[in-house]
Amino acid sequence: MIWRLIFSTSFLFSIFQSGALACSCAQLGPAPCRGMSKSEVIFVGTVMEVENPATEKREDQGGISRYAFRVDEVLSGVDKTEVEVYSGRGGGDCSYHFKIGQQYLIFPYRNQAQLWAGMCTETRPMAFATALLPQLRAMRDGRKVASVYGLLYSLQQPSQVTDTENNYVFW
Repeated sequence: MIWRLIFSTSFLFSIFQSGALACSCAQLGPAPCRGMSKSEVIFVGTVMEVENPATEKREDQGGISRYAFRVDEVLSGVDKTEVEVYSGRGGGDCSYHFKIGQQYLIFPYRNQAQLWAGMCTETRPMAFATALLPQLRAMRDGRKVASVYGLLYSLQQPSQVTDTENNYVFW
C-alpha cells in the first residue's frame, strides 16, 4: 500500500513539475540577529508610480517592474526624497508586487547600482510593520528598546488518562 502511495505521488510530481514555478526563501538554519549598518537601505515609503506593473495572475509574466517611492521616513542608508525599487513580475522569481498609493516598510537589497525588493526580505505593508518600527528607530538613533513582540496562544490541555494495568499515564 505504501509503495502505491509513493509511486502515485512521484508520478503526479513528475507530471506537474515542468509547469510548477516556486520561490524558496529557505535558509540553512536560523539567521543571526543583525545590526543596522549605514550601507543597508531601510525606509518607509509610499508608492507614487509603477512602470510595467504585474497583473493579478499567478503565472510568470516576465520582465521587471519599476516602483517609484516617496521616502516618508529614513531608517538607514537613504539620502534622497524619492527612491526607485525594482522587482520581478511573478512566477517563481520571489518578486514583491507593490500597490500604488500604499505605504510600505522596505528592506531592499542591492543588485549592482539598483535597489531590488522581494518577498524573501523583511519588506511589508505598514499595517504589518508597527511592531518592528520602534526597534528600527531605536537602532537608527543608537538607543536600546526593551520590548517583546509576538502572539501567545493558549490551548486546553487534554485530560489525563491513567492505565493502571501497564503503569502508563497518557495526556
